[in-house]
Amino acid sequence: MIKLEIIYSVELKSELITTLSKLGISDIIHLEGTGKLSSGDLRQDDDVWPGKFGITQLIISEQKLDNILEKIRKINEQTSDENENIEVYWWKVERM
Repeated sequence: MIKLEIIYSVELKSELITTLSKLGISDIIHLEGTGKLSSGDLRQDDDVWPGKFGITQLIISEQKLDNILEKIRKINEQTSDENENIEVYWWKVERM
């Protein structure tokens, strides 16, 4: 099993959820927060640093990983501002 953590500007949440749904993935956790990513600007959800990040976490089989990554790459390619790119992190996990 793979744990996937997807971090993105909340403006991309709808597109990301639609993409995951089309891949048959519905068991997901969504969080929102503030901060800064390596590829983006500071977001504090205020007048000076507007916006938030969305964080989506999911557990998938290893077979689904490449397909998900390919779809996210396509979303990133369509994004005109690379500061808005989706970042993805994953690692192997086991369930107790």
